[in-house]
Amino acid sequence: MTAVAVAPKAHKIGRPVMLDSEEIRKRRNALESKYGTREQLSQKRDLIGLTLEERIALYDLEDLDFLEDR
Repeated sequence: MTAVAVAPKAHKIGRPVMLDSEEIRKRRNALESKYGTREQLSQKRDLIGLTLEERIALYDLEDLDFLEDR
């Protein structure tokens, strides 16, 4: 008996987005005004846990830190 395996379908990934320092600052300010700073979110995660939105915001803030070489 032979089995038929379905090959994965290729997906196109969009073009990379380049952010300048002004766009990074705007994104950081928007996230921090809604969810708090990265440090505050990390402390909250350690104490009581985060909601899904807060966890995504924390990851985004960590990504922005990486882009700013913090």
